[in-house]
Amino acid sequence: AVTYLSSEWSELKAHAVKEAARLGIDYVMHNCPGWSSSGGPWITPEYSMQKLTWSEIEVVGGEQIDTLLPQPAMELGYYKDVAILAFPSFRNGKPIGFSDWQLLNNSVFNHKGLIDIREYDKEQVIHPEDVIDLTKQVDSNGCLSWEAPSGNWTIIRMGHTSTGRKNCAAPDTGVGLECDKFSKQAIQLHFNKMMDLLYPLIKPYVHQIQIGLEIDSWEVGMQNWTSGFENDFLRLRGYDLRKYLPTLAGYVVESREVSDGFLYDMRRTIADLTVEKYFGTFQRLCKERNLILTSQDFGALCMAGDPILAKGKVQKPQSEFWGHHP
Repeated sequence: AVTYLSSEWSELKAHAVKEAARLGIDYVMHNCPGWSSSGGPWITPEYSMQKLTWSEIEVVGGEQIDTLLPQPAMELGYYKDVAILAFPSFRNGKPIGFSDWQLLNNSVFNHKGLIDIREYDKEQVIHPEDVIDLTKQVDSNGCLSWEAPSGNWTIIRMGHTSTGRKNCAAPDTGVGLECDKFSKQAIQLHFNKMMDLLYPLIKPYVHQIQIGLEIDSWEVGMQNWTSGFENDFLRLRGYDLRKYLPTLAGYVVESREVSDGFLYDMRRTIADLTVEKYFGTFQRLCKERNLILTSQDFGALCMAGDPILAKGKVQKPQSEFWGHHP
């Protein structure tokens, strides 16, 4: 077997491109080992696809609170805080939140078809004006120091970690984490890993035939966060998401309608960042090298995406058709 990205691999690729140019055949290769989607062993956890994670505790106020907040669940030893928020606890314990938020960590289809219309206790609603941002009062070890007002308080420690997803159907030497689809830096790192080695060998042929990269079928699950997601959300949606974050832990913030609207805005931002950062960065990097970009379809069943806008970033759109039986 030929080791992926070895000198032998590069020489074989270059030979294939050279032969294609001699025969007048266009040559498009996948952008990573395997066929989905963009990853490899060079992607470290901080550059991998990210998801939100959180922990919760209740404290009694009216005194100084010095406590170590529970560590939210993490994957691959990587975790980074997003926000630490406090709000008045409910008398009857944590309310039963609506189910729609859970899908942000799983496969998502049309959000507007998933609105949860169950009745809920209108008294078990978080009012944004009651949410206290404690992020700056927590040190790097997760220790909170807070002069808490009287009453019972729920504290959510929310952060992000790797989804742990790896590329599909890759050779043993090419298996690794999927890159963060919302991070230009992660996508550039991934792109460079192959192209820094291969591009000098194929550059003589880029004006003779069409040479390109493909983003294949999306088989890598959901991503709902990245470092700086809150800044992109503010830029794209026009408001600060911080006090609405408890919605992502299953709470109702302000009202069912407002919380549902926030979840829609989350999905819209996820879709927009997938187009802008993932497909857009690949488009730019390919164009700079006179390469074409092509992509297979990805349906809304696979991710909270926007296939039409994504295809606007590729030179050769593809689709796929499935016959399900019976």
